[in-house]
Amino acid sequence: MFAAAIIPGLMLAALYMLYTFVLIKVKKDVVPQEAIREGEVIYSVWDGIKAFVPFIFLILAVMGAILAGICAPTEAAGLGAFGAFLIALAYRKINWQVLKESAISTLKTSTMIAFIAIGANIFTAVFFGVGCGTVVKQFIAALGLGPTGTMIIILLIVFLLGMLIDWVGILLIVVPIFMPIIAEFGLDPLWAVMMIVVILQSSFLTPPFAYALFYIKGIAPKGVTITDIYWGVIPFI
Repeated sequence: MFAAAIIPGLMLAALYMLYTFVLIKVKKDVVPQEAIREGEVIYSVWDGIKAFVPFIFLILAVMGAILAGICAPTEAAGLGAFGAFLIALAYRKINWQVLKESAISTLKTSTMIAFIAIGANIFTAVFFGVGCGTVVKQFIAALGLGPTGTMIIILLIVFLLGMLIDWVGILLIVVPIFMPIIAEFGLDPLWAVMMIVVILQSSFLTPPFAYALFYIKGIAPKGVTITDIYWGVIPFI
C-alpha cells in the first residue's frame, strides 16, 4: 500500500509545482519583488540545499526501510524520530526544554488520535450492530450506478467529510463501512483505498477545517487574510 502511494504522490507534487511555475510566469505580481543580487540568491539557494541534505537522507532511509520490507511503518516512524534526534543533536539544537516540549506535543497528539480511534471504533461497532451497514449497501446497490458510479459516490462522500472531520476519523469510520461495498462490486481494494487516500489529502486544504491553511495563515505576512488563502487554495484542490 505504501509503494502504491508513491506514484500518485509524485504526480500530485509535480502538478502542484507545474501550476505554481505557470502562475508566477503568467502573473508576476503574485511573487514578492525583492531587489536581491544574483550572488546572494545563489548563496542562499546553496545554503538551503546544504541544510536540507540530512533530511533528504532521513526521508530516504525511512521510505527505503518500508519499501525493502526491513520494518513496518510503525518501526520506520521510530527510526525517523531517532534520525531526527541525531540531526538535531548534530546541529546542537537539543536541550531539556526542547525535549520537554517535544514529549508534551507527542503526548497530546497521541492522546488525540487515541480518543478519535476509540470514538470511531465505537461508532463503527454500533453502526454495523444495528444493521446500518446492510442498509447503506442496499441503498447504493439500488441506485444502479455500477462500480464506477458507486466509487464516485464514495469519493464524493469522503471529500465532503474532509471539510468537517479530521482525516483519522474519516479513515476509521469510512473504510470499515465502504470496503464491503467495494468488495461487493468487485473493485480492487488496493486501487480503491489509494483513490480514497488521494481524495482524503484534500481534507488538509478544504475549509472550514483545513489544517494546512491554518498553518499557512500563521506564517503568512500580515496583509494576507484567511479569505485570500481560501481563494488561493482552490486550484490545488
